[in-house]
Amino acid sequence: MRTYATALLTSLLLLLVAAVPARADDGTVNQVAQYTSNGVVAEIDTYTEKDVVVAVLAFKANGVTQTFAFDRNDWPAVERLWNAARDKDGNDYVSIGSLAEVGTTEKCVLLAAGGPTVRLTIVSPIAGALTFNLPREQVQDFDAKLRQAASVTTAS
Repeated sequence: MRTYATALLTSLLLLLVAAVPARADDGTVNQVAQYTSNGVVAEIDTYTEKDVVVAVLAFKANGVTQTFAFDRNDWPAVERLWNAARDKDGNDYVSIGSLAEVGTTEKCVLLAAGGPTVRLTIVSPIAGALTFNLPREQVQDFDAKLRQAASVTTAS
């Protein structure tokens, strides 16, 4: 009886291992900058795999990470959204717009608002949303780092 149970358990484990796809994670992440506000960490990264380089905004909080990736072709739209939110300063938040991620299976959306801070939200149709409020005193540095990351991206 013990041998049968052991054999059955071994077979089930082998089936589980075979059913889980292998991750081909050959890429390299390079952190360009990191910011923290109200318990949310925002990173500006680049991700390189083979000859392809994309820029990535990543928001992290409470064990959840939301990402929004863009390349050289996407940069003009990201730049317009960012510039409009950056330039909208005031006591109340004003919605600027949104931009859907291109070339990924998850299709996250980047939302932007301007006001007392620059409010950026990454919405995943799978995992929900995370919002990052960039303090006004960090906007100039964030702008420079975002442009730095965008400048090394390749076209898709």
